[in-house]
Amino acid sequence: MNTATTLVEFAHRKRFYDDANFPHGFARSGDFTREQADLLERYGVRLCELGDGAEAESECEHQFQAVVRGERIAQTAIEKAWQQYQRALQRRQDYYRAPGLAAASAGQATVTEDDDD
Repeated sequence: MNTATTLVEFAHRKRFYDDANFPHGFARSGDFTREQADLLERYGVRLCELGDGAEAESECEHQFQAVVRGERIAQTAIEKAWQQYQRALQRRQDYYRAPGLAAASAGQATVTEDDDD
């Protein structure tokens, strides 16, 4: 399968940005190679749709969904970039988790006292 053909099948008009998790862009995050950052920006909208269960329109998209479900090992650059994106998201969530966050997200207030001695 030709790489150029594969990428055309994932094409989408909109560029993909995840400002919530990568406010300075994928390329400046340190989590991705230049190629991976470019792939995510160019094809990430469609990859998100497929990851969320949108109907696959080609064999490449079916294979991508199999990778997302864990039924197949990532082989193409785009599949590997998406897996790297998922790993980076997980690391960021683990990094930002703080003590008391679980209580706050469960609707309980977390109180801290300042010592002004």
